[in-house]
Amino acid sequence: MRASLTSAISMVVVALGLFAPNLFNVSHASAGTIFPGIFELFNHPDGSAVSLGPYGLRLDSLDPPDGLGPTYSIEADVNPVVLTWNLDDTAVIEGRILNNTTGEFWKVEYHLTDLTVFGNGFMAATGAGTLTYDDAGTPQPPIALVGTAMEGSVFNFLADGFRLENDEMTPVGHGWMVPLSRPDEYTTNDWLITATQVKVFVPEPASLALIVLGLASLACRRRRPDASA
Repeated sequence: MRASLTSAISMVVVALGLFAPNLFNVSHASAGTIFPGIFELFNHPDGSAVSLGPYGLRLDSLDPPDGLGPTYSIEADVNPVVLTWNLDDTAVIEGRILNNTTGEFWKVEYHLTDLTVFGNGFMAATGAGTLTYDDAGTPQPPIALVGTAMEGSVFNFLADGFRLENDEMTPVGHGWMVPLSRPDEYTTNDWLITATQVKVFVPEPASLALIVLGLASLACRRRRPDASA
């Protein structure tokens, strides 16, 4: 009986650690592991400066045939650009980004769906969104974007330190897309960002309670002696 109780308690603790890490004063995900929540985004240091400064988004297809279109910094606005990874396995990138060539701001809203979730992040099978002009100059038409799959994923968001030297833990987002106005221009159109988790989402209390009770019940059943023995 004592072993059964110990096992049940252990599984409850594991469940709480997985689904409610803030109950144990965890303000952010541990290294190499991330949970659904809100992430502040940054330009990836490996984003080479093809125009002015580092970038988190590059759209070469907007300037054919040279293939050196605008890059966008995601660190230029006062308010951070964020990725929100929801508990329903959807995600969205939102915020104001700066066109490094013109020095003008655009709003980005890029939705990621059909997520495959891992312990260190997710991979999205579909992505779509819009860049909307958000500055004082001559109004520009919106730019519609659609994700392009590379090896089954249009966007990877994983704590694996992708293209970071001596760092295998930092969350990195990278993925391909095309502007819908130029769907046949297959040059470099990609996200390349790093991230810091600033908020962890947890299931509703009722859902969490069911998970915990189910795991505890399973542990007790496994430890219960066979009456026929």
